[in-house]
Amino acid sequence: MKKSIAIPILCTILLLALLSPSKGDPKFCPTTMQISGSCGPNGAFECFEAINAKYGASAMAQRCSCKDLSANEHICQCYIVCQ
Repeated sequence: MKKSIAIPILCTILLLALLSPSKGDPKFCPTTMQISGSCGPNGAFECFEAINAKYGASAMAQRCSCKDLSANEHICQCYIVCQ
């Protein structure tokens, strides 16, 4: 009898632990990436795509910006989840 009750209780506790929200909001840190070419009209979105390709979607890139360094080089800055 005790074993038949213990297993469902353990399963319930495990399920609740897995579904509970994570501890607080993630912290975001700035990251930069130097890329060839100019920013172009969609520079911020292109920066988002480049950072996303490098770090993956789990980095949750936000607030991306693009700044031309020269005619053939630009720097991207986005905020990603701190490692």
